[in-house]
Amino acid sequence: MRYDGAKFYSKDDLSYAFNLEKAEGVIKAFSDEKDFGINEILELYNIERLFEHGVVLTSWTDEMYYEYKEVVSCFRERIALFFSRIDSETALGIWENVDVQYRDDFWNLISYFEVYRRISIDVFFRMLSSKSIRLILHYKKIIAHFGDEISKYLRTFEGSAELLITELLESHTDSYQKLIFPQQLAREDRKKIIESYIQTEEPNLNYLNLLIHARNHEDFPIDDGMRLSARRRYDKIASDYFNRKAGHGMKYGVAIQFSEDQEEERIVTWDKLVMNLSFSIKWIEQNKEFPTLFNNFIYLFWYTDIEFRSQFVSSPNRLGLFEKDLKVRGKREYLRGIEFDYFHMSFNGEMMGYYRLLKSMDIRLEDIFKWFFEEYLVKEFGVGQFVFCAPTEATTFLEKAKLISSEIDQVLKQFRMFVENGTIDRELFEMSSEQVRFDAIPSFFEQKYIYASSNECHNAIYFLFSDQSPLVLIKTNHTKCETFYELLHRQECREVEFEQFQVRFLKFLINQGYIYVDSGGIIRACPKALILKDIYDNQVGCKAYQSERLNVISEMVEKGDLRYGNSLFSVPEQQYLNYVLNRKDFDNGLDLRNKYIHGTHPLDERKHEEDYYELLKIMVLIIIKINEEFCLRYPELDCVKTG
Repeated sequence: MRYDGAKFYSKDDLSYAFNLEKAEGVIKAFSDEKDFGINEILELYNIERLFEHGVVLTSWTDEMYYEYKEVVSCFRERIALFFSRIDSETALGIWENVDVQYRDDFWNLISYFEVYRRISIDVFFRMLSSKSIRLILHYKKIIAHFGDEISKYLRTFEGSAELLITELLESHTDSYQKLIFPQQLAREDRKKIIESYIQTEEPNLNYLNLLIHARNHEDFPIDDGMRLSARRRYDKIASDYFNRKAGHGMKYGVAIQFSEDQEEERIVTWDKLVMNLSFSIKWIEQNKEFPTLFNNFIYLFWYTDIEFRSQFVSSPNRLGLFEKDLKVRGKREYLRGIEFDYFHMSFNGEMMGYYRLLKSMDIRLEDIFKWFFEEYLVKEFGVGQFVFCAPTEATTFLEKAKLISSEIDQVLKQFRMFVENGTIDRELFEMSSEQVRFDAIPSFFEQKYIYASSNECHNAIYFLFSDQSPLVLIKTNHTKCETFYELLHRQECREVEFEQFQVRFLKFLINQGYIYVDSGGIIRACPKALILKDIYDNQVGCKAYQSERLNVISEMVEKGDLRYGNSLFSVPEQQYLNYVLNRKDFDNGLDLRNKYIHGTHPLDERKHEEDYYELLKIMVLIIIKINEEFCLRYPELDCVKTG
């Protein structure tokens, strides 16, 4: 039978009030003469932790709180006495009676009071099980004391591989408690554990996926052969599964067409989970000037927003609850959710369709790129030093992909040199062989981008815009708003409508200047909240388009809540470029640049074509960003939207 006792999770956990109500009954009934069982002792420990973190019930007076606190101060002695009596004869029986919610607390106290020193090797080995090993691996002192026994257990335990993968490869939340493996579990042991796991009957596809993209390092010995084995096993299991489930799953995706009869430039419709995009061939054919054909990527295909921020990027704020909290992710994984997949499929499909349509009109997209660098920049800005080597029509997609990969580097190096020196010295340029770093490509402007900086700012963003914000949980949320910011804009809210535990979050936002209470008692958002809303939605703000809020931005930067960035690409764009072109930051990166430059590309011509369209997208983004830079530098030309 479960022991339904009080449990401490964290001071911000919304269950603390419920657990304090349980604790109140225990405190009132506490007697120093009582003979406590293990779960009662562990409940006392959790009540002690609740009081250590200063959480209280709103119904308690100060007198009641201090009276309860005095009683709780006696708990530690009873807890210590109980654990001082545990030894080899009693340890196993006590452990087997620990309620599931207190198992972590049991081993925490075994470590804290050094009870493990009184437990024999034989008894400890019998205590090892699937329900205890993960908990034990949190405690360094226990691991050091029983290193041989724990290693022996892990070598044969069927869950060892997933423990290793979880700790060494998986991404974790701030609340995750690190696993520690004994030194006696050598690299060769770990390698055998992983190799065996890959070949088990039902390995977890999420963990196989992490192995496919894993890097070899000191604590995790995995080589190319193991990665290939994991990929083959993954493909086999996934193929078998979907063959069995054919016709029973959900279909989602993107369908793209270029219509000869359509008058509207762009039409978007949905068929259940399939997004249908249709573009007017007639409109494109009637506007065949190079500037317009290129601007279609912005205003027709929506590759960027109106502030020229790339829409290719993944945003953590667009992930669903399952994608954020339940999906297994690698430590160095580029986040990809369903919404990202929709955008990725649509942008790639648009590029493929548009490329082929232009080709049918005897127009090569590569020629538009060359025109931009070697004619447009000369005519508009008097910059005649850029060079772009366009792939010829006769080359294969493999050759095109190799050349465009090289041109991405060349173009960015030329722009960097121009920003730094005001000119492109070709002889000096040709002496450089360093690889391009996207975070090192400068902007003309020292204050181009705006990012959230301080902890206070990040906390404000969470309280205002997260669908997990505690400020959304009010009984008067009649409009079913998902964020506090939305709640403020859709209905009138007053402080009295919030619970006591929520008031401190409101006070924080008021003190930081993100909300205020008007003369009628209504909570309103301040201009600072609008700036954070833009940053929350896009991960970055652009100073050039914030003329009405420049004073507020400057104040926030001076305070340290915001910071400026001075690179050509914003941080989210840098991350996306690293995801597509290399594996510098992300183990699941596409690595297209390196594959084509170093010759490790696949041999499938269709894959070469697919990769080429992805690389063309990157070149389009580069041109959009460079054009924006020159247009902002010469505002009198008014060319940002027409270049």
